[in-house]
Amino acid sequence: MMNCFDDFIVLSWNVRGAANATSKRHCKELIKKYHPSICVFLETHVQFGRVASFWNRLGYFPAVIVEANGHAGGIWVLRSGDNFSVSTVDVMAQCATVEIKAGSQAWFMSLVYASPIPSLRYQLWDRLISVRTMINGPWMLIGDFNEVLLPSESSGGGFAC
Repeated sequence: MMNCFDDFIVLSWNVRGAANATSKRHCKELIKKYHPSICVFLETHVQFGRVASFWNRLGYFPAVIVEANGHAGGIWVLRSGDNFSVSTVDVMAQCATVEIKAGSQAWFMSLVYASPIPSLRYQLWDRLISVRTMINGPWMLIGDFNEVLLPSESSGGGFAC
């Protein structure tokens, strides 16, 4: 049986600012090199409308946009091509979950940019547990969970478990 997703590429980047010239240049380079079906950008720091025309020229269109709150957060899921569909399953400020379908095959993807505030991260984990009960099939989680296992993984700020 042929897998509809054999040539499917997901590019995910914690961009930390999606509107500056350096980020745009790197995006163009990555797209030219890898031709991703879906691009995910985290910590965008900007409203998508400011750069929508840039993405349209590259052939990418919004599937899910969780706008940044001022310069904090932001999750963009952009798609290229029409041989698959992307539908929203669940959205919150720290996470967007989508279902991706091609033919009779489907899988799920959650895109995470977790708050650096521990009490807000607990809300994210509760939500992900809830989302898991809503999906039936393969599930990929991508993102910045703002979690560390060991103090050596952290730079700056304090270490908290």
